[in-house]
Amino acid sequence: MHKDSGIWRSKDFGGDRFKLIEILNPSPNKYYSRDVEVSIANPRFVWAGGAITSDYNLFLSKDWGKTFNPITKPAGVSSSISGIYSHPTEDSTVYILFSRPKKSKVLESKDLGATWNDITGFPANFTEGTSTAGFPDVETHSLVVMPDYPDNIWVGTNIGIVETTDRGASWNIIPYATSNFPHVTVWDMKIKDQGEIVLATHGRGIWTATVPYLVNWEPKENIVTLSVDTVNIVEGQDAKLTITAEKDVSPNGPITVNLSVTGTLSASEYTLGGPSYTILDSANKSRNIIITTTDDNDVEPDETIIVDISSVVNGKEAETPQQVTITVKDNDGANTPPVVSLSVDNASITEDSGVSTITATLNKAPNSGDVVVALKEFGAGGTAVAADYTLSSKTITISSGTTGTATVTAVQDSDDEDDETVVISIDSVENATLSSDTTVTITITDDDTVTGIEDQGSGGSISIYPNPTTGIFKIRFNDTWKGNVDLRVLDIFGRSQYQRNINNSSGQVEHQVDISNKSDGIFVIELTKGDKKVIKKVVKQ
Repeated sequence: MHKDSGIWRSKDFGGDRFKLIEILNPSPNKYYSRDVEVSIANPRFVWAGGAITSDYNLFLSKDWGKTFNPITKPAGVSSSISGIYSHPTEDSTVYILFSRPKKSKVLESKDLGATWNDITGFPANFTEGTSTAGFPDVETHSLVVMPDYPDNIWVGTNIGIVETTDRGASWNIIPYATSNFPHVTVWDMKIKDQGEIVLATHGRGIWTATVPYLVNWEPKENIVTLSVDTVNIVEGQDAKLTITAEKDVSPNGPITVNLSVTGTLSASEYTLGGPSYTILDSANKSRNIIITTTDDNDVEPDETIIVDISSVVNGKEAETPQQVTITVKDNDGANTPPVVSLSVDNASITEDSGVSTITATLNKAPNSGDVVVALKEFGAGGTAVAADYTLSSKTITISSGTTGTATVTAVQDSDDEDDETVVISIDSVENATLSSDTTVTITITDDDTVTGIEDQGSGGSISIYPNPTTGIFKIRFNDTWKGNVDLRVLDIFGRSQYQRNINNSSGQVEHQVDISNKSDGIFVIELTKGDKKVIKKVVKQ
């Protein structure tokens, strides 16, 4: 610690050099040194400070002590602190100790300093009073939480150890008669191996206390687990392994996880996407490894890949053996997956609720689970928009037999417009392969004839080209459209994107329109002259 500039940090236990991490916040969050606490449960969190007043504050680092930020000050507190202590298993929990007469002795935060609560029974907001929980009005210096029984907390004071077994609801001084421990100042306490707690006293030396239920306790190591995204794959498919550390990994102690791979699948029939070990570090507490299998032409039984964690350095494998078994199913001979194709019964339907049935057809029944065909709308060349039709389902599932269906139903409107096309294709397929027939096109024929709106399908008095366009297109009128023509360009939601008045009285038959600054998509072109209206569609791509 540096008195008022920050803390000294070493990455190699002080073997090389220390670097000063500055904490130079101005009032009301100035830094003053008194204590530094690295979280026992998660060393990513580091606490530092010596006072909480109108000028000073406690600081928290969430990046292993590289940077620090002030905490939320506990309400009413204006005092130096007499200690900072972390929780052995809850990484967001911390304790601040105070020694002011008639005021709170221990504040607890369970959310990294966002909120604080007194656990010693003194009045809230650091006001004066006496403890309702039996905590004596004495100086406090140290604290330890029993990791196997976190409701049991010891606080070292200047009259010995004060204990709670109910996380602060009640407190008692550990008596000399039953413990043989004197009523002296306890400056610090640390839990060690084999249930032993080491206590540093004032003038009475170093003591040890054995807590029976901690005899078998071991400091919690970072637990490593292994999982796989799927346990059944077909030759040629991939499986993804995930190796994960339970806690954040210290930048000074990366975890090495060594894997072993066995099973009936030979090593020549799969590829491990990386070495047979992985490194977990402060930036990556979880990593993936892809196993890629080879698709051969041999008719053979299903085979297995078995992956185990063989050893862990700087961590510990979870108690349940971390082993995954992947079954690789043969896809040759009778096991060859079915081939799916797409067809449609009606390639042209009327706008007035016409229906087309799309059929996914397999060349044989499913042999490795349901075949799921995912459909994709608005394929290349399609001019219809979502409001022009409904698709009954975006997936076709074939559990048995060789066919499954979905329907396209046209939606009636009152717009006099060009015929439109719906393009549906296969986006992906499970438990099957694709044929060359994976796209169908359905034409929706317009059936609207509205008084005052010119039928472009028969008259041809207006043409728009090029269509599709990159943004600049031309409108050509015949002689029946001489005069002023109002132009509006709308998006598929009916929002105006462009408008102008076209002077078509001078004999100029072509007029250029530029929408190149608009996003790609389908646009509605609305042209009006007197009581005549024409609606066209343009595709910008």
